[in-house]
Amino acid sequence: MNKTLIQASTVLAVALLGAASTQAIATPAAPQTASAPTVTLTVAVEHVRLGRGPIMMAVFDSETGWRGAAQAVRLARIDAASNVVTTTFQGLPPGTYAIKLYQDLNADGALGLNFLGIPTEPYGFSNNAPVRFGPPSWAAARFTASTPTVSHTISLPE
Repeated sequence: MNKTLIQASTVLAVALLGAASTQAIATPAAPQTASAPTVTLTVAVEHVRLGRGPIMMAVFDSETGWRGAAQAVRLARIDAASNVVTTTFQGLPPGTYAIKLYQDLNADGALGLNFLGIPTEPYGFSNNAPVRFGPPSWAAARFTASTPTVSHTISLPE
């Protein structure tokens, strides 16, 4: 098994562990000055296994964070109340972001891995960036949030 995939799987699980005891918007918006523009990011997750464990999501604002060397700027835990779930992050500064998520089917707060380190729970990335011999690159998953409202949809594998 590719060592990078094992490390990335572990990083995703660790990055999302902090969201285990939180609700939809887990981390507060950074204080903004009255004139500073902000972005509201709405994320929809498709192909959720209904009632099979929450969606654990992390939003990153840098390649350093994406690779696991820095913390996520926002975390969320979303109940699997339907096959498509959404959450909204308010007060983000305009910029470049990328998202990692997984559905915690056994609700243990960690990304399940098999003995080779391959994820056993459904996962996804912004831009539905493909996984090839490890997690997608920052370049493949990043998107720009520059307008007051931004919507993003991620599909879990069916």
